Amino acid sequence: MIVAIEQVQGETRSINDLAAWFGFRELCYELLHYEQGAVHTLPADPEIVVVGGIGSVWRALTRLGVEVPRLDSIPPQVEPFAGRRLWISTLGQVRAGAERQTEPVFVKPLPGDLKQFTGRVVRHFRDLIPMAGLPDEMAVQCSEVVEFISEYRNFVHRGELVGSKNYKGDFRVCPDYARVDEAVAAFSDAPVAYSLDTGITRDGRTLVVETNDGYSLGFYGLHPVRYARMLQDRWSQMTAAVAV
Repeated sequence: MIVAIEQVQGETRSINDLAAWFGFRELCYELLHYEQGAVHTLPADPEIVVVGGIGSVWRALTRLGVEVPRLDSIPPQVEPFAGRRLWISTLGQVRAGAERQTEPVFVKPLPGDLKQFTGRVVRHFRDLIPMAGLPDEMAVQCSEVVEFISEYRNFVHRGELVGSKNYKGDFRVCPDYARVDEAVAAFSDAPVAYSLDTGITRDGRTLVVETNDGYSLGFYGLHPVRYARMLQDRWSQMTAAVAV
């Protein structure tokens, strides 16, 4: 199998792509590179695993006639582990609430609009400046704001928790892994590879922050070979119906 890894002007695009390169090299895969924005220069072949940013992977899937998967930030099966209210709103409603100085709210794009803006807490109207060019009617995912003192990315592959890495806050404060395992077990229709990010509150609760699909996943220090296997399996799952 061949693996195509994104680069920018001949340089590695990110540490994620570098980790993928090391992992696939250890697995003795044939490696090649493509320039950012030029995924169309690759053969449209499901046997070529495309590694890169979300947009590049989406374009590669579209070229193969594969519908781009839309993984909810917190899927319904995982909502009981979120520990906070979740709802769908619009940017217009969020803006109106900020003008009235109501309770702060965490806002992020829906799965199909991931590139529009980065999720953020909105406490004041000025917090909406990065979304200034987006329409009021744009639907967004909202949730109550919870203070986490530590956050971990939990890597799930083939239904098993295979790694856990701190990415924010006090690394000495770890998740309740029994609770993480319960959330993984509840997510019965999950993709073959994904992350289940969790946060730990001051009172010791382990809550789900969000999930992320495994096709373009930040590796956060996971072993490169394990990371590469997750990328490969998710790509193969998404392209399984494509005729070779």
